[in-house]
Amino acid sequence: MTAVAQQELFQSCRVLFDLDREVCWDFLNYIQLSGLKSAYRQKVRETHPDLAAGQNLVMQRRRTDRFMLVQQAYENLSGFLRDRDQAPVANERRNNGYSKAVRPVRPRPQADKGGARPANPPAPPAGPWNFETLYQGPMPRRPLLFGHYLYYSGAITWRTIVSALIWQRKQRPRLGELGYSLGWLRQHDIRGIVCDRRNLLPFGESAIQRGLLTEMQVRILLYRQQKSQRKFGEYFVENRLMSSAHLERRLHEFHAHNNRFARPAD
Repeated sequence: MTAVAQQELFQSCRVLFDLDREVCWDFLNYIQLSGLKSAYRQKVRETHPDLAAGQNLVMQRRRTDRFMLVQQAYENLSGFLRDRDQAPVANERRNNGYSKAVRPVRPRPQADKGGARPANPPAPPAGPWNFETLYQGPMPRRPLLFGHYLYYSGAITWRTIVSALIWQRKQRPRLGELGYSLGWLRQHDIRGIVCDRRNLLPFGESAIQRGLLTEMQVRILLYRQQKSQRKFGEYFVENRLMSSAHLERRLHEFHAHNNRFARPAD
C-alpha cells in the first residue's frame, strides 16, 4: 500500500470518527465493522442533503459534497476491513503490535467483531432517509439539484444518487494532477499536501495555506476540473437506467421545476 493510500484511510477515519489527532495503524486495526456502521449512520444523519432544504443551491451543493465525503470514507474503510479480515498477514501484523507510535483512539462502542464487507454500505434506519426506497411524498416547492429532483420525483433512490456522484467524481482529474500538468506543483508538493491534511481542508485550500498555489490558480484548477468531468445525467444512460430521450425529458421537467420556484433577482 502506498503512502497516499494509507493517508486516504487515515483521512477517512478522521471524517467518520471526528478525530482531531493523528491516526496510525493501531487505530485502523482496532476498528470493527459494527463500530464503522454505527459511525457511518451517525454521520449520514448529520450531513444528509435534506438538511439543506430551503437553502440556496450553493449551500445544497456544499452539503452534498460533505455527504459524499462521508460516503467515500465508508467505502474506503469498509474495503480496508474486508481485506484486513481476510488476509492472514494483517492478523499477524496486529498480533505483533505493528506501529505503536500513537496510542489508538477508541471509536464509539461496538458489540461484535464484525465480519465480511457487505455488498453495499448499510442503509440508515427506516425513515425519510432510507437509501434503498423510492420517495413517495410531495415534490418540494423549491429549486433542487438534478439528482435531488430525480429522487423526489420517485425515479431513483438515494443509493443511486450516491453511486452516480461517485462515478462522476472518478471521471474528473484530481487538482494535484492538473497542477502538475501545468507546472504549478511538483510531485513532492502533492504528496506533502495529501499526507498532511489534518483539518479536513480541501486540496486547494491546503495548497494555498502552504504557499504552493495562489487563490487565482486554485480557481483555475477548479474550473478545469469541473469542465473535464462528465455530466451527472450521463451516469444513467451509461448504466442503462434511462434512455437518452428519457434523460432529456427529465432534464426539461427539472429546469421547468426550478424556473417555477426560482427566487426573483434583487
